Amino acid sequence: MVCAVILLILGLLAEGTALWALFVLTTPEMQFAAYSLLHLLSALLISLFIYRFLPLRYQAQRFRTLAFLTTLQFAIPLIGSLGALAAILPAIYLTRRRGRQPFEVVEIPELPYRPVSVSAQPLYSQGGLVQVLREAGDVEKRMKALIATRMMPERQRMQLLKEALRDPEDDVRLLAYAMLEEKEAEINGRIMERQEALEKAPAAERPRLLLLLAQDYWELIFLGIATGGLRRYYLQQCERALETVLEARRDAQALRLLGRVRLAQNRPDEAARLFEAAMDAGMPEEQLLPYVAEAAFLQRQFDRVAEALHRYRARVGRPHPTLLPVVRWWTEAGT
Repeated sequence: MVCAVILLILGLLAEGTALWALFVLTTPEMQFAAYSLLHLLSALLISLFIYRFLPLRYQAQRFRTLAFLTTLQFAIPLIGSLGALAAILPAIYLTRRRGRQPFEVVEIPELPYRPVSVSAQPLYSQGGLVQVLREAGDVEKRMKALIATRMMPERQRMQLLKEALRDPEDDVRLLAYAMLEEKEAEINGRIMERQEALEKAPAAERPRLLLLLAQDYWELIFLGIATGGLRRYYLQQCERALETVLEARRDAQALRLLGRVRLAQNRPDEAARLFEAAMDAGMPEEQLLPYVAEAAFLQRQFDRVAEALHRYRARVGRPHPTLLPVVRWWTEAGT
């Protein structure tokens, strides 16, 4: 500490002597030379004084720190040293006052000590949610049941939302209607984008866009969002788009989707031919055989229904859970 005070006193004396030399020496050259040397010496001594009080991370780079402090003071005569003493040291050792925090910091709560077991049967099955929507007396429970439908397949979800439209409580009906409107607006937005893209697309790109447009129309029909006259209109639009695609190229997806449209229009004969054409175009049988069986059922050709479902079961091994009861009935009824 004594050495530091000595360095400060010598630095101030050197600065004072430099100022004295400006008024005592006679020629400007001698005045400039004497003042520059003494001012440089003062800057170096005061830099050594400040350096002794700096934190260790600054003292680790001794040459750079001393060069910076010395240059800063030498470049500003007289007030450079005073400014360094008045600004650097108080900034380091005088802590800044902080305002009171307007919030409280809390620790992150711990996760459950064991994971929740997830079974193959979801917690909110379709039947369970229907029971809640129909029988739960608490409006809050029915609202939560509607929100839980977001985790379900879209077609089942739409059925439950339509069920909720008959709820006696306004809040439940409004929430169900808003969720239906949200899904319909999403699909209609895609349809508008496809239609705008079609107007600008080259001829080679149009079949792909028309197929996507037909899939959007079919989604409105499949989910049950469109009913009555609007459903018939969307079926016509979907049919027209798919026929345009098939005029341009033989597309297996377009053939299958057009077959499903024909089933929705109660034209099973044409649907069966389209499904066979889709198989010939390269689409795997397992993706078409359930629809072949449906077309055969509508034609009252029950032998073909059993044959198609036997082939389907042989191809996939274990049918999809939604088809499993139907497949079992038709394939195991005679055994």
